Amino acid sequence: EGGLIAITTPDCTENIKHGDMSIILHQHLNYFDIESLKSTLNVAGFSDVHIEKAKYGGSLNCVAIKNTQLKKAKYKKHTTVYFNAYIRKNEKLTKKWITYVKTLQSRNKSIGIYAPIRALPYLAFLPDYSQIRFFDDTPAWNKKYFDGIQIPIENFNDLKTKPVTNIIIMSPTFGALIENKIKKEFGKKVKVVKLTDFFE
Repeated sequence: EGGLIAITTPDCTENIKHGDMSIILHQHLNYFDIESLKSTLNVAGFSDVHIEKAKYGGSLNCVAIKNTQLKKAKYKKHTTVYFNAYIRKNEKLTKKWITYVKTLQSRNKSIGIYAPIRALPYLAFLPDYSQIRFFDDTPAWNKKYFDGIQIPIENFNDLKTKPVTNIIIMSPTFGALIENKIKKEFGKKVKVVKLTDFFE
């Protein structure tokens, strides 16, 4: 009682707002925006909840005080409406993303995906993605594979050695940074689209 809890969790505010399912990764069981994190802590008996967006890396930093003397909060009634809105937006976003990739495939464009772990939920909707290449700057992932997917993870040097015609950047947090790096190297030779370009 009266203890302080400090939490850092991925900030899924924009992903939830736009219906993006790229947040659904194996290492996270829960996905919070500012409101749902605050609500969860209130229901668990915490008061003085203070949440800030991290200045780097797309996280929420939170502190709260355990206070069981307060009347226990209940989840807000808008939760179901909020979830249903996410599902509707997700269906639109997924359709746009899949249509874009299928159009590139039909035109025999070479496709690369940057930050590919975030593309996995979307790729599940494609009948064939075996010709798509994966790129990531995580050194430990270079020349490795995601479970069940026979596409090696390449790095930026691999992209420079053998460029693709089109890149889709899946990281909302670092998308602009990756885009600038690609444009600096290739100019207009490689067409870049970010996941956030599909957001409404």
